[in-house]
Amino acid sequence: MTLAFPISDRPAADGTRSASVLARIQVLDDLAAAEPVWRRLEQAGAAATPYQRYEWVAHWYHNVGLANGAAPLIVVGLNRDDAAQFIVPLIVERRHGTRIATFFGGSHSNLNMPIWTDDVAADLTQARLRAILGEIAAAHRIDLFALVGQPPVWRGAPNPFARCRDSPPPTTSILGPSSRTSARGGRTCHRGCARKSAS
Repeated sequence: MTLAFPISDRPAADGTRSASVLARIQVLDDLAAAEPVWRRLEQAGAAATPYQRYEWVAHWYHNVGLANGAAPLIVVGLNRDDAAQFIVPLIVERRHGTRIATFFGGSHSNLNMPIWTDDVAADLTQARLRAILGEIAAAHRIDLFALVGQPPVWRGAPNPFARCRDSPPPTTSILGPSSRTSARGGRTCHRGCARKSAS
């Protein structure tokens, strides 16, 4: 199933409206269907940690996430030429009767971050991100977005999606093998930008 909805131009400080890089949002619930656009975005040099590379995400999902009942919820922001400008790689999990959207990787990833291009960063204001996630929450019955573990900056560029964070960023980032096992705790359920109950 695919959800798509348009993005309006953003208001400027003087009350006029400036053209948005984003034209529409597409939501995919099939990881394989997202692969072509995901790989094009990676090849274009979009910002991403190793935990958001398609190969890593696909390996984790097929070996861990799928067996635990996780369902893909992949948010793609497209421009007027239908070129991807960002991907938010999410899964939906049911915990204690609640539908929670969180990043692929679970406790195996300690760097969670969407993939984005430099061109779209200025468009991704907190208000716009809240509106986008609010639409998705309503359409997919999401009770909670758990967008935790995001670095505020990645390779010198601010992470625009960290504007949604209301929990502290990760204090330790591990990009290689580690003997320490990450633990899931209450922080997993910190809310992100939008909740269905608030939409």
